[in-house]
Amino acid sequence: MLITLVVSSVNYLSAQTFRQAFADSLYTELQKNDNGTLQADLYNQLARLYYDQDIKKSLTFGDSALRIASRNKYSKGIKEAQNILQRVNQRMGIYSTAFEYTLDNLIRTEHDMDTAQMLDSYITMGNINSNMENYGEAQLYFHKALALAQKSRSTQQANIMNYIGRAHGKLMRFDSAEHWIKRALRLEILQPQPGATLAYIYNNLGEIHLYQKEYDSALFFYNQAALDSARTNLYGRTFTLIGLAQIYHAQQQPEKAIAALEASLAISLKNSYRDKTREAYGLLYPIYEERGEFKKAFDYYRLFVTYRDSVFNASLTQYIENQNISLENESLRRETELKDSRLRQQRLMLWMIALAALLTIPLAFSLLYAYRLRTRSNNLLRNYNHDLKNKVQERTQELTKTNIELARHNNQLEEYQFITAHNLRGPVARILGLINIINGNSFQWPRDKEVVDKLTQATVDLDNIVHDLSHVLHVKRVGTSTYEPVILSKRVLRIKSTLKDLILDSGTVFQEDYTQVDTISTIPTYIESILYNLIANAIKFRSPERKPVVTIKTFASENQVAIHIRDNGLGIDLPLVRDKLYGLYQRFHTHVEGRGLGLYLVKAQVDALSGSIEIESAPDKGTTFRIRFPRNS
Repeated sequence: MLITLVVSSVNYLSAQTFRQAFADSLYTELQKNDNGTLQADLYNQLARLYYDQDIKKSLTFGDSALRIASRNKYSKGIKEAQNILQRVNQRMGIYSTAFEYTLDNLIRTEHDMDTAQMLDSYITMGNINSNMENYGEAQLYFHKALALAQKSRSTQQANIMNYIGRAHGKLMRFDSAEHWIKRALRLEILQPQPGATLAYIYNNLGEIHLYQKEYDSALFFYNQAALDSARTNLYGRTFTLIGLAQIYHAQQQPEKAIAALEASLAISLKNSYRDKTREAYGLLYPIYEERGEFKKAFDYYRLFVTYRDSVFNASLTQYIENQNISLENESLRRETELKDSRLRQQRLMLWMIALAALLTIPLAFSLLYAYRLRTRSNNLLRNYNHDLKNKVQERTQELTKTNIELARHNNQLEEYQFITAHNLRGPVARILGLINIINGNSFQWPRDKEVVDKLTQATVDLDNIVHDLSHVLHVKRVGTSTYEPVILSKRVLRIKSTLKDLILDSGTVFQEDYTQVDTISTIPTYIESILYNLIANAIKFRSPERKPVVTIKTFASENQVAIHIRDNGLGIDLPLVRDKLYGLYQRFHTHVEGRGLGLYLVKAQVDALSGSIEIESAPDKGTTFRIRFPRNS
């Protein structure tokens, strides 16, 4: 397989020689011309030409094109430069910069109704969200792109279908993934287009079979991707190499896996493909760890963490803390073994003394006295060793608990950093782009009232996100000093009063049972927020096929109180969404208005009350939430 990739590299270089001649002619023309708009066009052509050949040169030429076009107020040149820069930064893994370029370009192109540029921007927005593992948002942009491509009869339809299929694959929806990717394959074979689309389609088919552990099928498709050497590119080859490495690793062929990953790294490091570099390092360190080569494993782990898009480096902190725990435990273990060895030597000495006592009667009493002293010392030493072992265990438990708390805190920090970098940046970038349009010469009132409406909506979105963050941070600050008795039935009555219109419109029926416990000691605002969100969700996500019924029942034991809230609504496919169930801005039904904040707040408030929450749900079967709190809370 690796030989095939070497052959494909030779074919790629021959095509590259032809492109280099064209690039030289463009560069010569650039040196002879001092017209600003023409210079911007030439730099944009060079940036597109080098996109698959040398990503750093593509970035340099794109920056030059944008700078010259902006200086000359050349609108077409600005849009084309932003278009290539958004794709370059996305491929290099600089997602925040790619997001800014794409959003700014999307605002311009939507205003100008530039179909080709809008299509590229939708595709790039989908790829950015996909790379950031926000696959639901990615699919929204890909479907927008597909609708626009079909309407304009664009040649990018197969490419977009392939992206949609890959997003389904990442969500483990394999049937949908295979449907979309094979649909893309049929279209690409029927109407082949220039570029690496066919190789990417084979790569994604390989990835789907890899996820399902169908290694022979996965290997076949990765081979097909490698054989399409005439139209592949450097970035696509890193996909193929990393996929092959995962297959070899799964098949217990570490040498082949390492060779494939090192070949991928040679490409990604030279071309600054940050996401592919990170993936390769992330696969190398567990391979070396399994081989017992811990020095290399640690080195690759550090490189993997360095390339992760995280300010706080939470995984590295955890890894170092774990190493410190292991080192301290090893030191204490050796100290204990040394003391045990000394204890055995002392016992041997006592036996020798006892033997001498039998032979030396006059010294018997003095030796007996010495023996008793030694025995007392040995008992004290044995007790000391026992205490030392207990302290080792206690210290290990404390460090493990601290490590878990540190990991949880770092995960929260990463989540807030993502909100700041992604959710806040979107409305702010839209506001800035719309203000630029308003300040421009082309803005006219009331013809462009739509621009002001979009500015108003972007401001409302920003206010909602700031309000959400304030609410989340408030949950983290409140302590146990505000606990007081709360009557659950009265709180539920107040919530039903608040939701009166929704209850009447939906015809919701409530079944309540507070016979075991009705009064608990808790934070009133927290328990009311928990009950409100769960009851409101039960009504909002009702099934149109039956009358909604919400059942609330309380339970009490010696140590705990529990609240069960059950509905007969739409339900949730838990195997697909369990990892994201309580995540911030996660939505699982899009037909009802909402921001995906409710379950995140429920989980945070239950945790703040030292409680636990469990869920049982299935599509079209309804959902049951079981919340437990300590009895003395």
